[in-house]
Amino acid sequence: MPEPQTPEEALDPTALAEVPVSEATPEQRSAEEAQARRLADRYRLQFLDMNHFRIDQELFRSIPADLMLRYGFV
Repeated sequence: MPEPQTPEEALDPTALAEVPVSEATPEQRSAEEAQARRLADRYRLQFLDMNHFRIDQELFRSIPADLMLRYGFV
C-alpha cells in the first residue's frame, strides 16, 4: 500500500483503499492498522483503534445532521 503524501490524503479513507474493509483478509487488516499507526506517529497524532473507541453520544448529538452528511461522518 503506498504512503500518503499529504495530511489530507492520510485522513481520506478512500484515497489509498485497495480492498473494501468487508473483503479484507486478516493480514490486510493487520497491515492497514500498522500503516495507520505509522501515520499517527509521523503526524504526531494519537492512534485510536476504532474497534474499541466509544463515541461521546452527547457530542455526537450536538453536531447538525447536514454537517455529518456533508463531511462523511455517517
